[in-house]
Amino acid sequence: MARAKAVAIELESWGDLDLLLSKLGTKEPELTKTESDLAKKIQDLKDEHTPKIKALREEVEAAQKSITDFVLAHKSDLTEDGGKTLVLDHGIISLRLGKPSLETVGRTTWKQVLERVIALLPPRMKTKFIRTKEDLEKDAIKDAIASGELPEDKRKALGIALVQAETVYYELKAEVA
Repeated sequence: MARAKAVAIELESWGDLDLLLSKLGTKEPELTKTESDLAKKIQDLKDEHTPKIKALREEVEAAQKSITDFVLAHKSDLTEDGGKTLVLDHGIISLRLGKPSLETVGRTTWKQVLERVIALLPPRMKTKFIRTKEDLEKDAIKDAIASGELPEDKRKALGIALVQAETVYYELKAEVA
């Protein structure tokens, strides 16, 4: 079902706005109830299907582990003719190289690697291997503006301004029966 785009309603008077608030008084609870009903149905479906999905996932993962364990244990059979692929009646088994990843060796931590890079490598490599992220501390800037520490001319030179958006607030009155 195509989703209709919300179109703003032309209001010509405060009376029109008040009528729209009245309409909202019925639509917002209806929206909340509909969303709540949907969430309950989704949860009911999840509750109904989760046990079966969990059991199937466990079976699939066990089968995948068994395949991996068997192939690695019999790797020499697979690669004896120089190949890395075996075509079977119900599928193809192959060995593939994964994407290279960097790991620490032994009990070395990444913090120790960083310290060693700083201590042992030439400056050219240090700048290449160490990431430095500079970021603005916006809360400190707002505090400096509020305290007068960062005057208007400096703010203009920096290309910043402290702004506060004004938003419309409405509150629906509860209908009294």
